[in-house]
Amino acid sequence: MKVPLFISVLVALFALGCTRTAVKPRMTEQDVIQVAKTAMTARFPDSVAAHEPYHAEFRQGVWSVWGTVPDGVRGGGAPEAVVRDSDGTVTDVHLSR
Repeated sequence: MKVPLFISVLVALFALGCTRTAVKPRMTEQDVIQVAKTAMTARFPDSVAAHEPYHAEFRQGVWSVWGTVPDGVRGGGAPEAVVRDSDGTVTDVHLSR
């Protein structure tokens, strides 16, 4: 049961990789940062403001959002989020390492 599923996923990923059309984002960078900051504040209420400004990058239908690590801080710890562009759903919130 696992092998056919794995092969199906592999074929689907290969087919996606073969497409040459660029996907245009539905959301703007500022829109996605606001959505992500709301989710990050719910999970890490004391960390979000300390890691301004936030940046976002769109790639293959998904936005990655991350905060800035202040000077002098080592080892990361800035909030990060992943947001699906198609519907604005936050699929992951975590602290960087």
